[in-house]
Amino acid sequence: MFPRRRRLHRLLVLAIAPLFLFVLYRAAEDSLIRLSPGPVPPAPPQAEQLSAIPADAGAERLPYADERTAGELAVVVNKEHPLPAGYIPSDLVAPDIPFVFEGEHEKRLLREIAAGEIEKLFEAAEEDGLQLYGVSGYRSYETQKALYSFNVRTKGEAHAARYSALPGTSEHQTGLALDVSSASVDYKLVPAFADTDEGRWLVRHAHLYGFVIRYPSDKEDVTGYAYEPWHLRYVGRPAALSAHTYDLTLEEMAAGAVPVLSQ
Repeated sequence: MFPRRRRLHRLLVLAIAPLFLFVLYRAAEDSLIRLSPGPVPPAPPQAEQLSAIPADAGAERLPYADERTAGELAVVVNKEHPLPAGYIPSDLVAPDIPFVFEGEHEKRLLREIAAGEIEKLFEAAEEDGLQLYGVSGYRSYETQKALYSFNVRTKGEAHAARYSALPGTSEHQTGLALDVSSASVDYKLVPAFADTDEGRWLVRHAHLYGFVIRYPSDKEDVTGYAYEPWHLRYVGRPAALSAHTYDLTLEEMAAGAVPVLSQ
């Protein structure tokens, strides 16, 4: 009698056990669903830098150049939006970086905040085993006028329109732009600079110091200028990070293509 009861008890346990385990599984699954915060979207490039920007830094479009905005760090200067002819930055200094020429010259100068950041950028490149050289920084309205006329005479109007700026429309007049080069391209300003270790390093790191590669290879129709991998423009870290993250030119950011983190 008792052995038979024990056999029935074991059969009952074996029959109920799967159902009991299923109920436990569903209960655990429901708990995990309630606790889960949901899927986390992939972080965009440079999210770690963007997250370091103060939360109260507002979003705004970059300003086009005019009498009122000429001195702003992220001012957009181009063929349609020139600087005032008489605009001269009041805080020009010579950064402590190597240049490809000797002696004093206005093209050694940058605005103070840009000079400080370019020193940090050059130092970081050197720590990575690379040596950058400054070629041309600030250029006055009158200097740009003479340079543009020279380019037209020697290279023709079509070439000048793609690579040189009419006086008043050059970023160099802002004191926030610097052309750079390296020994690997004989210290010249040539498209081949993009294929050097120094050029590739700048693409990856310039924005971390507030600079952008101002004239990208695939956006001549937007900027109005041919590709210049050597042309760095200081706009401040928030704007530079946004430009790098979303692959935008300053023109696109001024047009409001994406919210721009302000200074």
